[in-house]
Amino acid sequence: MHGLRPPELFQCEAVPGGQLVRFTCRTLDETNAQNLAAPLLALAPAHGAGSLYLDLGAVELLSSAVLGQLIVLHRRLRDAGGQLSLFNLQPLVCAVLKMSLLTDLLDIRVIPLPRKGA
Repeated sequence: MHGLRPPELFQCEAVPGGQLVRFTCRTLDETNAQNLAAPLLALAPAHGAGSLYLDLGAVELLSSAVLGQLIVLHRRLRDAGGQLSLFNLQPLVCAVLKMSLLTDLLDIRVIPLPRKGA
């Protein structure tokens, strides 16, 4: 799985109940959305009804292509009995999600991120 994505986009770690994905790039847009979609979609069915926790703290800009990928991830996880949760949003990213009404669809959390071994 490690070979499917450029290492600069995100890092994964197993946490209780799912996978924590920490994004390490500042911009998620059309240039890297294709590199983003396949590995994230591969995580969803691999963990059955588990959750996928996306830490977007490093991300300052999201494009519509990435928003579409978030919707697909949400549906895939929901259909498998899991959940997609977004954490640690920068103000501009939060504003984009609010303007697109995705805050009504997606689980946006302000509680602490899940920790390994917690």
